[in-house]
Amino acid sequence: MERCKNCGTIIAFGAIKEGEFTFCSKNCADFFKMEQNGFCESCKNETTDKSPGNLYTWNGVGTSWGAFSKSKCPICNSVILQKWFYFGLPIIPLGKYRVLQRPHLGSKVKFLARKLKTTQ
Repeated sequence: MERCKNCGTIIAFGAIKEGEFTFCSKNCADFFKMEQNGFCESCKNETTDKSPGNLYTWNGVGTSWGAFSKSKCPICNSVILQKWFYFGLPIIPLGKYRVLQRPHLGSKVKFLARKLKTTQ
């Protein structure tokens, strides 16, 4: 038995080997590569270093990503997402970001994000 290099899950069967690393799923392998490589140069050039900060909702109030993504990058697989302030529903747009999302691991979802320079 081995552990997934990305999430640490014990792998009984169905392991994915990529080079010297073992992963529990293609999602974990892809995210591990993403964290190592990050955004491609094209996506870095269209964005700033500004982060969206923490996204947090409680009882439907707070900040989160919109439901729809667009403009998937063929190189780094990032997508453009709108950050919203929610009060039950999304009511105030807070900016567009290039986002690389991590697969759901337990109850936590992590991501890398950079604010777009121009509105798209």
